[in-house]
Amino acid sequence: MSNRFDPYQYQFDPLSSFLRSKVV
Repeated sequence: MSNRFDPYQYQFDPLSSFLRSKVV
């Protein structure tokens, strides 16, 4: 997991995006 925002990683990791969405 990267600290900075990675649009590419988000697109490939929907779960990560979901978790981050909850944290942020």
